[in-house]
Formats: sequence, structure tokens, C-alpha cells
Amino acid sequence: MGMPGGLANGQPSPTADGGCAAEKSIGRARAGRGRWAASRVVGIMLVVLWVLYFASSLWAAPVRASGDSLRAATESGRVTDIDRVASRPARLSASPMFSFRGDNSTDNTGDYLVWSVHNGHRYYTDVMTFPGPITSSAITSGTSFVSGSSEPSYVDRVTDFVVKRTHFEGGIAWAGLAQLLILLLALGSLFNRAPRTGTRWFWFWVINVPLGIGLLWYASSERLREPAPITVRRGGGQGFLLGLVATFAIPLAVTVLQQLVDRI
Repeated sequence: MGMPGGLANGQPSPTADGGCAAEKSIGRARAGRGRWAASRVVGIMLVVLWVLYFASSLWAAPVRASGDSLRAATESGRVTDIDRVASRPARLSASPMFSFRGDNSTDNTGDYLVWSVHNGHRYYTDVMTFPGPITSSAITSGTSFVSGSSEPSYVDRVTDFVVKRTHFEGGIAWAGLAQLLILLLALGSLFNRAPRTGTRWFWFWVINVPLGIGLLWYASSERLREPAPITVRRGGGQGFLLGLVATFAIPLAVTVLQQLVDRI
């Protein structure tokens, strides 16, 4: 008499073995689809955050203006921040993705003034464009600027006025916030699951490439494309060299492009 449940001599029948194997195969397929869906969500989030970062950076990129523009903005109370810097500000920052520092350091004797207004736009001007000194009464009232006085220079006075008398209402630095979120999400996803096309060290160096180009490459290769068999993974040495070359080449290309645009 046969044993119940498809057992014979205490051993599972071939039918039972086939059913278990099929269930395991289905389970693995579902788990794989779930991981792929989660990976794709992470990739989309990285791209969206990069768009926010890049758009905010362009919005706040310094634009050349005149000394009269700074004077008018100061008198109307629209200036929220002002710095004097040594070198001409770049329209588009090409520093490493996660440098978290400004392009220029503040310098009280610098040749350029950079200021921000309430809507987040930034402007800069050469100190040589200023009309001359201003009187103490102009600083106190904030209503007029006149030249021909022996008082300290216009640049020093207008800086003092903005710092001490303007009500600062600067908003959130959206580019910096997006940059921080990108860093946390990218590193979290990088160390949560081993990447397929390159080692963790490869992507560690590449993700920091200026303008987020390496970040977009990582999102596209590791998070947005369908998983495929990879025979050779790029190593950390390749990532370091690639990141080093890109860190010099991209800023150079951006500088040349900006010079061409300025000549148009």
C-alpha cells in the first residue's frame, strides 16, 4: 500500500521535488524583481536630486552687474549677503561634487564684491566700478550715496551697511541641501549592495567628479538599467585615475566655455 502525500519508502516523490523547486524559483524571481524595483527608485531619486542641485546652482550662479546695481539693491533693502573676494566668481562651479566649499574665499582687499538678493540670485562687480567714497549720513539712512567725501571707501561702507543694518532674509540653500541628500543617498546605496559594473572603490572616486557627471553615470549603470551579467568589474585604481583626470579636465572645459560665452 502506498504511503500518503506521495511518499514511497520515506522519500519525497519526484512530483514533490519539482513543486518545491518551482516555488523556490518563483520566490527568487519575485525577490529579484523587488530588488530591481527598489534599485530603480533609488536611481530616479538620485537623478531628481541632481536636477534640483544643478538648477539651484545655475539660479544662484553669480552674474556680472554694475556698482550702481549694488547701490540700488542696498538702498532698497534687497541685499541679503555680501562678500569681498580675491578672484572673479565663476558662473558655474566646477569643483568636485562633494567639496562643500565656496569657489572664492573672503578677502577684505579683494577686487570683487559678490552679493545675494532675496530671490536667491547672486551678482558680482569689480570694485573699480564704484563711483567713490560715501558719507556717514548715507550709511545711517541707507537712502542715498554721494561721492566727494574723505570718508572711508564706498566698498568698505556699503559692506558695513549691509552687514550691520540690513535685515537678512536669505532662504534655504537648495543646492547645498540637494548636495547633502545626494551624498547620503549615494553612499547609502553604494555600501548597501555591491555594484555590478565597478567595485565600491571605483564608484567612490567617480561619484565625486565635478558637475555630478560621475553621479549620473553611477545612477544609469547601477540603478536604472536592467541587471545583466558582468564579466569584468572596474577597479578602484581605474576610478581614482578617471576621477583625477575629470577633476582637471571638466573645470578647464567649463572655463573655456564661459570665456566663449562672454565673447558672444
